[in-house]
Amino acid sequence: MSIGHFAAGASATLAVLHLLPPRIRRKVGQYGFVAILAGLWAMVPDISQFTARFKSLHDSVWANLFFLHQIMDRLDINDSIWVSGSLVGLMIVLMITLWASDLWQKKME
Repeated sequence: MSIGHFAAGASATLAVLHLLPPRIRRKVGQYGFVAILAGLWAMVPDISQFTARFKSLHDSVWANLFFLHQIMDRLDINDSIWVSGSLVGLMIVLMITLWASDLWQKKME
């Protein structure tokens, strides 16, 4: 499911942002926007569902440049709603954690 790829890309980006020091993280600005862009990047190989031009990308090793897209497809052959739901849940938890961490850092200043 494409939503699983979106959530995986956004979650990976949020995790990396969370590991950055707060002063650098603030320079990124709206990390939600960055996470959305990363999620969309992770979904690029799924464009093959709409046009045959991208079918070769989706089925190639190059799809892994999009947040390990091909590996995720091979691990979740049946497009399980549970896997996609878990990834969306992880994304939400990371977003809340990052937001709470930023609030706490601002309060400590």
